[in-house]
Amino acid sequence: MARQTKPVWSKVLYKKQPFADNYVDSRKFLEEMRKNENTRTYTFHQIAMAACVVSHQLSSVVLFVAVFCYMYFDWLHPTLVLSVTLPAALVAYLLLGYYSNQEWSELCH
Repeated sequence: MARQTKPVWSKVLYKKQPFADNYVDSRKFLEEMRKNENTRTYTFHQIAMAACVVSHQLSSVVLFVAVFCYMYFDWLHPTLVLSVTLPAALVAYLLLGYYSNQEWSELCH
């Protein structure tokens, strides 16, 4: 009488096997799992700067919607908006040009 050997499971779907497609061998279960392989650690400074960027974007959208609503309901004249934002943009451009010539690391620390 010939002794029958138990078929060996392999992790391929293209080969006909006597196992279901979702079968997992209990001896190899979680053997190939790698935990936290691609995680990055962040410093508090990096997280705070990223939060500032998100906060700036959200406040810009809220300000745009508020100014749009005020102009839509004729509570604010477009000339006033232009006369306020144009000098502010000019001053911001000049400050950016001044500070971009300096070392940013000296400015931040």
